[in-house]
Amino acid sequence: MGSYDESSDRARGLKYSLKIEVVLGLYAVARLQADAAIPAWIDGPGFQSVSRSDDELTLVCRQDRIPANI
Repeated sequence: MGSYDESSDRARGLKYSLKIEVVLGLYAVARLQADAAIPAWIDGPGFQSVSRSDDELTLVCRQDRIPANI
């Protein structure tokens, strides 16, 4: 892989920005087996994130939705 050169983006007039927003509530991260199905309990109000890699299925959601055995 090549390296990233931010100066070339600036030279081409490209600009980047990142907006960060605080999400209220208690959230948790659950790690499941890489081949696990996406569980129904992830769906609901508030922020949620589902990310799969070769090593795991990572879920982020409100803490009270994650079953105690996870």
